[in-house]
Amino acid sequence: MSVDSRLGVGTTFQLRLPVMLAVSQAFVVTAGGQRFAIPVGNVEFVAYRRGTRVRRFGDAAVIDINGATLPGFDLGERLSGGSLDVLDREDGWLLIVRAGDERWAVRVDGLEGQQEIVVKPLGRFLKQTRGLAGATILGDGDVALIVDVPGIANARPASHITRVAFTIDEPIVADIEFARARVALIVDDSLSVRKVLGRTLARHGWTVLDARDGVEASELLDCNAVDVIVTDIEMPRMDGFELTTATRRHRDHQAIPIVVLTSRSSDKHRGRALDLGANAYLVKPFQEQELISTLEAVARRGALVSA
Repeated sequence: MSVDSRLGVGTTFQLRLPVMLAVSQAFVVTAGGQRFAIPVGNVEFVAYRRGTRVRRFGDAAVIDINGATLPGFDLGERLSGGSLDVLDREDGWLLIVRAGDERWAVRVDGLEGQQEIVVKPLGRFLKQTRGLAGATILGDGDVALIVDVPGIANARPASHITRVAFTIDEPIVADIEFARARVALIVDDSLSVRKVLGRTLARHGWTVLDARDGVEASELLDCNAVDVIVTDIEMPRMDGFELTTATRRHRDHQAIPIVVLTSRSSDKHRGRALDLGANAYLVKPFQEQELISTLEAVARRGALVSA
């Protein structure tokens, strides 16, 4: 914010808002002596912790609630590494949260209600922190970190307890790991394309960021940890070729896999994209399974996939 005041002329106030600034609804909770914001879109319902059953299997736990058995954890313990016994206490609240096809029961100490918050990026030094999507300043001036639900749910290595099958008396625990939700940055000047791609990736458990062109994408990369970039070619200000070049030259971003998704099907465009450092080249309209398989492959290995 800047103020320019001239005697006899008037005063001009200039407010500069970053591209990342966004307004959303969130539940404000307390956990481990701190306040956090959890996006409303991730919360299915809220219940008292009292009256629900916790079953432990080593360091992992499941919670029986409303006829379902869900992996559970305490938010304060997950963020601060405190005592694992906190989840066993019968005070506090449970937030049943969802990301893609996965659901968790998250215990918090207190629930302050729903608020409209302004989302701000964490900045260069905290952007790699798993489980945090940003920060916000609450109405009373306090700063609250915004929880990235799939990130915090998978913030620590899995304890081989993710799915439960029942017998009459006790559950039989299947030895299946959680897969950490990964982040995809979609770069396309078409809003409809970004929405369709975003919904498609979300169905497969991805966390999605989106940008209208390479300039916005570069700003997002400076503030967020991204596992793969999906970019169009023809965009204003900075196109897909320029974004690929800039990413490969950036010390902090050069290892991020890049998938080009475009309507340009010529060998000339494909060859140029791959020469500049793209890991894969797909042509619109895309096939969902091909897209997901390609993203999984490049995010897992960073290998060249010339589809």
